[in-house]
Parts: sequence; C-alpha cells; structure tokens
Amino acid sequence: MNKHIVFQIFSGFKTGVFIGLMFSIFFSFIYSGDFFSPMPPAFVDKFSSELIAFIVSVFLWGVIGVIFTLTNFIFTSTDWSITRMTVSHAIISYCLFLPIAIFLNWINLSVTNIVTFTMIYLFIYAILWLISIIRVKKEINSINKHIKE
Repeated sequence: MNKHIVFQIFSGFKTGVFIGLMFSIFFSFIYSGDFFSPMPPAFVDKFSSELIAFIVSVFLWGVIGVIFTLTNFIFTSTDWSITRMTVSHAIISYCLFLPIAIFLNWINLSVTNIVTFTMIYLFIYAILWLISIIRVKKEINSINKHIKE
C-alpha cells in the first residue's frame, strides 16, 4: 500500500478521534452539565460496561475520520467536474457514515430523524459545492487575467 495512503488513513483516524472527543465534551457540557457523558446512554446500554462503550466509540470516531479522509481522494485524484466530485463524495460518505451514526445513537432510527439528518447533510454539501464553485471561478479569473497581461 502506498505510504501516502497509509499516512492519510492514520491521519484521518486521529482527526476523527479528536473531533469525536471534542463533540463528546461539547455535548456533555450542554446536556450533562458537570458530568462527562461521551456517548448517548442508549449507546452505552448496548455494552457490558461504559469503558467498552467508550472504546467502541473512539474506534468508530476514528473510522468516520478515515471515511472522510479516503473519500477526499475523489477531489484530489480525479479530473471530474466539481459537481460530480461533490455529489460522488456526498453519496459515498453518506452511505458509509449513516449506519455508524445510527449505531452510535447520534440519529434515532426513524424516518423523520433520517430525513432531517439527510436534509442537513445535503444542505452542508450544497454549501461546500457553492464554495468550491466560487473558489474555482476566482482562480480561473485570476489565471485569465494573468494570461491577458
């Protein structure tokens, strides 16, 4: 396996764990006050102890980081249009991320919750696509300006 890909996998895992931990601290502060609760109680109930639940959470946070890191290769390793790259990244990431989010009890398994999550997810990707389009147009205009000079 390419050293760059291995490095990206480890980097994505670490980033996923860090972001997951930051979110768990934030939501513990919001929902639990002085009590640290790194994952929803419904998730903890799936395991024999809080420690095992926490270890599984940390591992899955890392997996989420790897998913988003590896799917980013769509943007760096293809010559597709921005729209095709964004749609492909969104679909692949969504299909891999949603089951993990449901398992972690971040999303309750109901049609309403999944539709709400999907709408938020699509809104975020629409914003990312718009930002990418604006950035590329500025870059193209800059290149064209230099060519004309």
